[in-house]
Amino acid sequence: VLPYGGTPRSCLKYVEEAVMEKINGGKEHNFGDELKRAISWLSSLVWESIGDVVVAAKDAMGWLQKTARLSAKANKPLYWQTPSGFVAYQLYPEVKHKLIKTRINGAIVRLSNYEETDTVNGSKQSTSISPNYVHSMDAAAMVLTAAHLAEAGITNLAMIHDSYGTHACDTTFLNTVLRRVFVDMYRARPLQALKEEVLQQCPEIADDLPELPPDGTLDLQQVMKSDFFFA
Repeated sequence: VLPYGGTPRSCLKYVEEAVMEKINGGKEHNFGDELKRAISWLSSLVWESIGDVVVAAKDAMGWLQKTARLSAKANKPLYWQTPSGFVAYQLYPEVKHKLIKTRINGAIVRLSNYEETDTVNGSKQSTSISPNYVHSMDAAAMVLTAAHLAEAGITNLAMIHDSYGTHACDTTFLNTVLRRVFVDMYRARPLQALKEEVLQQCPEIADDLPELPPDGTLDLQQVMKSDFFFA
């Protein structure tokens, strides 16, 4: 879940759920009243390990968050064109809260009213950019896969996020197409394209915008041989 905006807090939640599932299934423990403290300690180890194992994802997420903070500081939204041609637009404005005190049917009622301002919320922009960007890329992969299948005459599809389905006789072709779409998408280095778009939208942050994380050693072509690439 890291590229989708994972945080130490969400990590703690998932670790706690996994531990409690085992306990509810009959596993015993000897932590007594210290169980929550033990789970918190375990979660901290898991969080540190994620950074060690999923290095590239963490670096990419950090770059996206830094970019979002800089554009928000310049009071600019973020938008980018996905490989399918769809333009994703992200803007979380600061919200002004106003309390309205009124009387309804003889009783005093206090109502909250929230109004969007013209100021970009840097915190929301930063925490949201990674999941929004990844989801936009997943959506692009789905659209492009469906388009390629349609060109081949396959239009009976069932798709939810990253789960793909079709008739059994077309499954092998579907497997090949969705892998090829993914390889083609990421060979085009979409983060580089995003950086160029951001600089066009917000040239004043050029000096502060960090360099992209270095490319890893993954051979994208190996994706074509993956047995369990998608559900």
